[in-house]
Amino acid sequence: MSLALQQQALLARLFEPRGGLPCLPEMSPLASNNVADFGLFDSGFASNHRGFLAYQANGLELAHRTLAGTYPVMQQLIGDESFAALAAALWQAHPPVRGDLAHWGGELAEFVRHSEQLADEPYLPDLARAEWVLQQFKTAPDETPDLASLQQLISGDPSVINLCVTHTAQGLDSPWPLASLWLVHQPAAYDASLENKPGFEQVGVQIRQRVAQTALMWRDGHRPRLREALPGEVTFIAALQQGQSLDQALRDTPLDFSAWLPLAAQSGLLLGAVALSV
Repeated sequence: MSLALQQQALLARLFEPRGGLPCLPEMSPLASNNVADFGLFDSGFASNHRGFLAYQANGLELAHRTLAGTYPVMQQLIGDESFAALAAALWQAHPPVRGDLAHWGGELAEFVRHSEQLADEPYLPDLARAEWVLQQFKTAPDETPDLASLQQLISGDPSVINLCVTHTAQGLDSPWPLASLWLVHQPAAYDASLENKPGFEQVGVQIRQRVAQTALMWRDGHRPRLREALPGEVTFIAALQQGQSLDQALRDTPLDFSAWLPLAAQSGLLLGAVALSV
């Protein structure tokens, strides 16, 4: 048996559901009428099986730790035991395809959306989407702020000035209080600028009333950030990212620019200003 087939047979065993030995036909396309053809199943079958179970257990523990690092709020919401079961189910339904497990787990939002067991928590898929975006920020390219360039706003013409916002900035619309739900599970010192950080009771009321929110996400240095977007903010940021002038980006948007500017500059959302070529 070739090494490649042996490796495929091993992977098939490692990611099969636990709780019993499958018959070989279930391992298609590797199934064989001759057990010895696999090289993995010989006279030491029982010993090999114990080894596979150990590998499976280690894999599921690794899946649990990896997913918990990516989806910490999700873990807090459903509890560690349920989260471990969720990680195991995702591991078997969507096994990793890359050696770096930091890239594994992106299917969780859709997986949860179709889960009957979690149907009573309909905000979880959007929360998973947000946490996956924040995970991707960890490997985003670094950006260098130039806040001194904002001096151009004092006497410059807004029709020929573009504000540089971080390329990571993006919004996520949700019919649920997504930003509040995420923020209430962060440490008290997460962001000193959030003077009105919601409490658990307030978030519970928002969930019962189905308060819709747009979460704004970006990376501040090496730190993922999330807060509720200001009215018109996501549209404004998208216009700036497309290279529009400040004057153009502010047209037909309800954004309170005077309130947005210091908030954006202090949180790494705004990086600087550049003059556009006329």
